[in-house]
Amino acid sequence: MCSEFAELLFQFCCCVFVFVFPSLAMFWRGIALVFATFAFLVCPSYGWRVGSSSIILTPTANGTVDYVTPLSEFDTSSPGTLVLQFDDGVIPIGNGDRESHWVRDHVYASVVALQGANNVTLVVVGADLYMLFGPDIQVFETRLKRAVGEQAYGNLRIMTSATHNHHVSSS
Repeated sequence: MCSEFAELLFQFCCCVFVFVFPSLAMFWRGIALVFATFAFLVCPSYGWRVGSSSIILTPTANGTVDYVTPLSEFDTSSPGTLVLQFDDGVIPIGNGDRESHWVRDHVYASVVALQGANNVTLVVVGADLYMLFGPDIQVFETRLKRAVGEQAYGNLRIMTSATHNHHVSSS
């Protein structure tokens, strides 16, 4: 009973959080909070384990990301901080432009991992990127398999998402 309810709750949360929270950080925190609450209060005998993490993906300039001065979400006119040269060289951005020079705020990747008593682990990865290309995901999966081993990798269910948007509150 508990595992079926957990499955339904997870599917519901994925749908709701994607549409309700435009912010990636809010999405992952919301997912982790719901599952942690459910796992430990409603169904403690099922043995859920939940973990989450995030990292900054913002390209460095002069060896640091300290150049980023995050703007208020209500500031819809400032393009951000001008960066003439990133350490990684040209950052292609698509949309008809060859490269980017403006940074409004940090770019993140976040992950939530949910493991049930059956040792199957759902890994939900979100990156604040324009899109995740198939070859890049294959490289990620190959590195992950090498890091955790063949047997553990077989127990993973991985879902990836590119979450970049141009959401501002007053647009």
